[in-house]
Amino acid sequence: MKKPILKLIFLIGLTLHPITSFGQWVTISDTNFVNLLQFYFPTCMNGNQMDTTCNGILTATRLYCPHSSISNLDGIQYFKELDTLECHGNPLTTLPNLPDSLKYLACANGPLASLPPLPNGLVYLYCTMGNLSSLPTLPSTLKHLECWENGITSLPPLPNLIVLNCITNPLGSLPPLPATLLALSCANNSLTSLPSLPLGLVSLDCYANQLTSLPAFPLGLVSLACSANQLTSLPALPSSLKNLFCENNQLSNLPALPALDYLHCNNNLLTSLPTLPSTLYGLRCNNNLLSCLPILPPNIGTTSYYFNISNNPISCLPNYINAMNGTGYLNYALCAEGDSINNPNGCLSFKGVFGKTYSDTNNPCIWDSTDIPIRNIPIHLLDTNGNLYSTFYTQSNGIYNYILDTSTYKVAIDTTNKLYISNCFSPYVDSIFTLTYIAPVAKDINFNISCKPQFDVGIKSAYTSGRVFPSLPHKLSVSGGDLSHWYNLNCANGVSGTVTISVTGNLTYDSIPISALTPSNITNNVFTYNILDYGLVNLYSFSIWFTTDTTAQIGDTICVSIDVTPNIGDFDTTNNHYSFCYPVTNSYDPNAKEVYPETVNPLYNGYFVYTIRFQNLGTAAAQNIRILDTLDSNLDPSTFEIINYSHSNISSLKNNVATFRFTNIQLPDSTSNPNASVGFIQYRIKPLANLPFGTQIKNKAFIYFDFNSGIVTNTVTSNFTSTTDIENINANNTINIYPNPSKGIYNIKFSTSNNLATVIEVYNILSKNISCTTTKNNSCKIDLSAQPNGIYFLRITNCNNSCTRKLVKQ
Repeated sequence: MKKPILKLIFLIGLTLHPITSFGQWVTISDTNFVNLLQFYFPTCMNGNQMDTTCNGILTATRLYCPHSSISNLDGIQYFKELDTLECHGNPLTTLPNLPDSLKYLACANGPLASLPPLPNGLVYLYCTMGNLSSLPTLPSTLKHLECWENGITSLPPLPNLIVLNCITNPLGSLPPLPATLLALSCANNSLTSLPSLPLGLVSLDCYANQLTSLPAFPLGLVSLACSANQLTSLPALPSSLKNLFCENNQLSNLPALPALDYLHCNNNLLTSLPTLPSTLYGLRCNNNLLSCLPILPPNIGTTSYYFNISNNPISCLPNYINAMNGTGYLNYALCAEGDSINNPNGCLSFKGVFGKTYSDTNNPCIWDSTDIPIRNIPIHLLDTNGNLYSTFYTQSNGIYNYILDTSTYKVAIDTTNKLYISNCFSPYVDSIFTLTYIAPVAKDINFNISCKPQFDVGIKSAYTSGRVFPSLPHKLSVSGGDLSHWYNLNCANGVSGTVTISVTGNLTYDSIPISALTPSNITNNVFTYNILDYGLVNLYSFSIWFTTDTTAQIGDTICVSIDVTPNIGDFDTTNNHYSFCYPVTNSYDPNAKEVYPETVNPLYNGYFVYTIRFQNLGTAAAQNIRILDTLDSNLDPSTFEIINYSHSNISSLKNNVATFRFTNIQLPDSTSNPNASVGFIQYRIKPLANLPFGTQIKNKAFIYFDFNSGIVTNTVTSNFTSTTDIENINANNTINIYPNPSKGIYNIKFSTSNNLATVIEVYNILSKNISCTTTKNNSCKIDLSAQPNGIYFLRITNCNNSCTRKLVKQ
């Protein structure tokens, strides 16, 4: 009799709770939170009712609701698998209990006055810019705590944090710091002392407190910002330190400096500075009591943010650097021992050699501030036997300098086959000097540069920018015209002529950039510029936009031929013609190296042109960029020549290592300004003489953006794989090829009977074999009709003899 009663009760239960709905519904009181839940979880919402057993609610791992005008997050506790909650920028004053699963909480930028108990597994807490006066107990799992700009007066015990940022709070002290801490930011508080610093600490920012001393620094510290305190001295600095910002204190001296990148010590009581590291990019020591300076590193940036020594009782300088361009510092004399007028404080003399390259405007052979600086002149430093130590390229202000030990040296400029001359007797093209402990400086070894009584028009360089890929645009830029403009001279003033740029390959002309010179005539991708006066044309006036054809294949070549006239009366006609080819590619590396040509004959003695491209792929502007390029041992460093660059730089060549420093470049990142985020340096160099068949010349570069590790470019290779371009296969057999250029059909004829099997191969510009045939006849035909226009190489071999000829397809 009991079973029917139980069955009746079960049926009543089904009536009250239909089997199709096992949900538990709660009311969400905040309208904006309701709207957000309806958007993300529509099947879990019925009006302002949320089904807490809905699969979407139970399995959601992230809820993103910043700046959504939500003032009440009640209901969030039902998200049982929630890993991340981002609710910053809302008018929340409190938070409900949070899911135990939560690892990331961002609740910043609002009127939040308190936090609930924190989940035991929380790893990241971001609660900045609120009204918090205290924090709850921090879970042992917490690694990253950002609580800046609140009203927090004290911190709870700290777990094994990696990052602690508590700036702009009324903190009077800090609890003991965990051994795991890597970065501590406690600026703009009321701290009078700091606890012992963890051994692994990398970054310390304690700006704008009331500190009178600092604890010992850990050995791995990289960045220290202790400005705007009451410090009278600093502990010993670790060798790892790169940034020291200690301005606005009461420091009377600094400890020995490691290999810093930045030193800001302005607004102190410093009477002297220790030796400055050669790595320094930024030096601000203005508003101190400095009467003497140590040697200034040459690579410091060129704006007042990076270099400022004003408002010090300095009467002379230890050396000049490029950062002094246009600042008035060049009016200071160089310090010299015994000079009571310019060096009344007895500062140590500059040690080394210093000078300028300039064009005289008034007093022959005497430099003054009205003279015109001459740039890009290579200044060679040699020993008395003529062995080259180093080469320094004069900067935009015409300055060069070498910091040297005591010995006898020579500085020289090479005017052989150059457009410019050095006019004065002392020095003329070189000067020998001896540095001793008594006289450690050779100053004002200046070179008065002017044009030879001729002009030189031609091509300095050519390069492409953008991705050469089917259907995409790219720009061809030619640096040419009056080549003396490269040095800031004007030797072709009044000379007229033409510049002709001919481009062949699978591409279509698009447009001329607004900043470029407009061609006088455009016909079938031949661009002709009629120049009335080269002296009025910028060296960088020739640019053209193209679009690579959709029919182009990867590996196809686009070839460029450039001609500049006049030839008659031109100082150097070898630079009046230049041709090169570049491939259609399927990949693009913004930090890369290129070389042209890639395939040459043995005994080749022409130039290889190297282009190093770089792009800032970071998230902020790159302040300084350094490129190191070790030249292959088969290259001749005496022929090294910089031919183009995108930004001003300091360039030098020493021990086969070329260094290019772009100081204060402020290169935008690729996200904010992709067009301006790129740059390049281009140079040319010849190989050593008589390199044999099979020689390979390889090169790569290292690109350093600010403090980041070096980016290694691809390795480029030039192959000496063709044989010498002779006419004869043997003593009695001459080759004739016609027509050449042609539209693709070439006739090959041997002048005498050919009894030996002859192999005829055709290679494209990338050394890819595209055709091969064998013949014993004294004539044959090569058909390249299906190949794109460009330059090809024909290799003819019989027995042990071979020759290479160039084919041009138009």
